[in-house]
Amino acid sequence: MGTTSSKEDEESKSYFAFFDLDHTITKSVSGRELVIGAYKRGLMSRSDLASAILLSLAFRMKLLDPMKAINKMGGWVKGIPTEKMESLCSEVFSEVLLPSVYPQINDEIKLHKEKNARLIILSSSLVYVCRKMSEYLAMDDVICSWLEAVNGILTGQPEGNFCFGEEKSVRLQQYC
Repeated sequence: MGTTSSKEDEESKSYFAFFDLDHTITKSVSGRELVIGAYKRGLMSRSDLASAILLSLAFRMKLLDPMKAINKMGGWVKGIPTEKMESLCSEVFSEVLLPSVYPQINDEIKLHKEKNARLIILSSSLVYVCRKMSEYLAMDDVICSWLEAVNGILTGQPEGNFCFGEEKSVRLQQYC
């Protein structure tokens, strides 16, 4: 858990500009797109897909605590090798997320760069996706959700907490 910080010029920046990924940088929701991509590629069973849909509905209808839903959703990755997850995220990034980047985000980023801002993606999305987007947009750091792995195999648990809700606020404050 942590950031993908490049701290070499942190002191010279005027201010921080934080950007969420889903519905801020992109029109898409990365988690939903990863689930669809995983199912299509055989990395997710039908029962896991059905569970993800039900958890998503319960979350949207406020029938389930958001953190419980997110932690349960993270369980579908259990047993997947990290390299397969990285490959899935790379494919979903290229095929779905990149084409859904709002055109005006480049102008917004340029504006902040001209004002000497440090640009950070702050998202509940997975690090594999956030890093790709950060590289594409030439941003400075990423604060996001990391998945726990043991011997190159995902455990289905987050590393630390998923970067959502109160945790997002905590990470922002720690970063600043």
